[in-house]
Amino acid sequence: MIWVDYSVYKFSTSGYARAFYDSRINEIKQGGGYEEISISGCFAFKEDYGFENKFGTSICLKNNVVYIVDATASRTYKGIDSFLKDATTILANKV
Repeated sequence: MIWVDYSVYKFSTSGYARAFYDSRINEIKQGGGYEEISISGCFAFKEDYGFENKFGTSICLKNNVVYIVDATASRTYKGIDSFLKDATTILANKV
C-alpha cells in the first residue's frame, strides 16, 4: 500500500518562503538517519525499514511557494524513490 500526503505553503514573499524552506531542511539534516534522493529542484530523502515500511519526503521551493510531498509505502519490496519522484512531479506541475 502507498500513501501520499501533499502540503503547499504560499508566502507573501520569496524571502519568507526561502527562510521556511531552509529551516525545514536544516532541521532534517540535524536529525540525520536518512538517505538523500535526487529530485531536481528539491531536497528529498528516504528512510527504509525493509518490507514493512519505507518513508520518503521531498521539500521543494518555487518562487514564494514551498511544497512538501510525504510518501509512505508499506508491505512492498519496491523502493520509495520512484513513488516519491512521481508524486513530486505531479505536484510540481500544479504549483
